[in-house]
Amino acid sequence: LKSRYSNFSNIKFLGHVNNIDDYYRVSNYYISTSLAESFHLSVLEALLHNLPIVCSDIACHKFFVDLNEDIGLLFKKGDYNIGVEVVNP
Repeated sequence: LKSRYSNFSNIKFLGHVNNIDDYYRVSNYYISTSLAESFHLSVLEALLHNLPIVCSDIACHKFFVDLNEDIGLLFKKGDYNIGVEVVNP
């Protein structure tokens, strides 16, 4: 992914950071393309920062959207194009 999107000025690959709250505060969306997770703590963190989530339709993401569908959108696991279309209409 890094080599494919490194020329995009609005996409940054930062690696590990210690000041994650700073990044949540300046973000427009939280996006997760995970294929499997047991419990996605970062989704919960994003929701605590009032970010809409755009996530694959795996069980732990679906759990959050089932609680309140206004918090974000799910896309079919592996269908990354729809995630891009949602955040870049």
